[in-house]
Order: sequence, then C-alpha cells, then structure tokens
Amino acid sequence: MATAWIVEIGEVLAIARYSRAGGNRDYRIFSNASELSGWACSLPPDCNLLVLKDYQLNLRGDASKVAEDVPFEAEVEWLVLVSGGGYLGADIGLDCWGTAEVKEVLADYGESCVIAGRMPAWNPFVPHHAPAILSAIVPRSDGTIHRGVY
Repeated sequence: MATAWIVEIGEVLAIARYSRAGGNRDYRIFSNASELSGWACSLPPDCNLLVLKDYQLNLRGDASKVAEDVPFEAEVEWLVLVSGGGYLGADIGLDCWGTAEVKEVLADYGESCVIAGRMPAWNPFVPHHAPAILSAIVPRSDGTIHRGVY
C-alpha cells in the first residue's frame, strides 16, 4: 500500500514510535519505496511504524525562507523536519507549538533545508485518520509481535 501511495502522490511521511523510549519518535519523508523498506527493516523490535498518505508539510526550502512563510497560528502544533540538522548529520524532526516556537526553531537552522507544516493527524485508532494511515509493529527476532509502550 505504501508503494502505491508513493507512486500516486510522490512521497509518504513515516513515523517511528520507539517503545519504552519516553515518547521518542522519528519522522521521515520517503519518495522511494526501497528506502522506506530499508529504513523499516532497521527499526528495533516493538517499534510502531506509521506511514501517512495525507499530511500538510507544504513549507519547504531553506529555514530562513520558510520562516517568512509561517502563518500566525498561536494554538497549532507544527512539525519541522531538518535535513542533516541532528547528531552526526542525521535528519531530525521537531514538534513545535505555535508560530513563535516554529520561528525560533527555524532561526536556529538558518540555511538548512527544512520541511514544515501543521502536525499531521497520525493516530491509527481514530476512525477518520485510519483511511490514510498504515500502522505496523516491528516483530522481535523470533517473529512474535508485542505491542510496545509508547
């Protein structure tokens, strides 16, 4: 299904929710099904992998330019993905609350390439989210599946 979504719309958003990691999550955009599959295979057991088709991360480019296009929305949660902005050049995803925090985060990354927008609805247990979300648990080495603690 994720492959079909990539063919249909060009990319998907993947979220890895790590079990027993204090709510730690990774967010990545994939435009290649093989890269998505490789990343999914590298995730630890009990990790919850979500793949979203519909999301509004439509502000893209240098962080300084994206900051100029952020609308004033004081009570909205945002997601900012920074290419190569993390530890040892890893991509990072940052949750922000409201315009002021988004602009502060973007100011920290200057000319880094970012993707930003409203935090997508990603709860697979909410019925109106489910049609555009795939959810899976990474199995343990013995093939068993155990829902983790997120």
